[in-house]
Amino acid sequence: ERKNNVAVVCGEQQLTYQALNAKANQLARVLRKKGVKPETIVGIMVERSLEMIVGILGVLKAGGAYLPLDPEYPAARISHMLQDSKAKILLTQAKFFGSMSELGFKGKVLDLGEPGHYQGDATNLAPLSKAHNLAYVIYTSGSTGQPKGVMLNHRGIYNHMLTKITELAILPAHTLCFNLKQTFVASIWQILTPLLLGSRLIIYDTKLAFNPLEFFEVVKKDKISVLEIVPAVLNTYLNLVAQDKKSLIPLTHLKKLVLTGEKVSAELVNRFYGLYQIPLVNAYRS
Repeated sequence: ERKNNVAVVCGEQQLTYQALNAKANQLARVLRKKGVKPETIVGIMVERSLEMIVGILGVLKAGGAYLPLDPEYPAARISHMLQDSKAKILLTQAKFFGSMSELGFKGKVLDLGEPGHYQGDATNLAPLSKAHNLAYVIYTSGSTGQPKGVMLNHRGIYNHMLTKITELAILPAHTLCFNLKQTFVASIWQILTPLLLGSRLIIYDTKLAFNPLEFFEVVKKDKISVLEIVPAVLNTYLNLVAQDKKSLIPLTHLKKLVLTGEKVSAELVNRFYGLYQIPLVNAYRS
């Protein structure tokens, strides 16, 4: 049965669909007791980990909306996002407790690694949120330099995921990866689409893309089916291959390569198709 299939992998750790669902349900009950309901915004400031995925699903199952926060951001930026969004709860990890005073956060702080959060009822909860309720808030850099929150409701995020599944022909048997920053809008579909479909999700360190040869080797090893990257990563990889043809990595399992985040040049597309027959998808709109 699919419940015993691996849902998410991070390094040497993994969770089946049954285990992931149980943990998210248990966390959701804790959050509801803390006052989370539709339109309640919950910040999630954690390292890329299984706990991050549990946290996101837990917030959504509780009926709230999640706000991803990068722990590497300056404290002033994180503080602004928490205050501006009016977040009521912050989910984090014990290692970041020391920075709480810098954030000046007045709400409730919960440690996602606390075992006590995962000892209660693990059955599915009756949903509270509706299609029009808020699902997440992500802050952009802001054209003025001041971060601005972008909000999306459940209807919007569900339609977006269905479009991704249809347009990219993603199947339950496929393996996808979460390789972009959690504060980047595209991370939403990277995380939730495979879990909605019953596919396998692998979490990669974002720094992996700084070494494109190593990155594409991992993509090959993990048999990633659909990959989304910025054109700069592909350009660097193709430059390295041009210097040494032996470094070309056969991506036999890759069905689609999605480019996002910046303009895609015809020259880059032509260079790619000179080496691969994998369909390229331009997801960037200027």
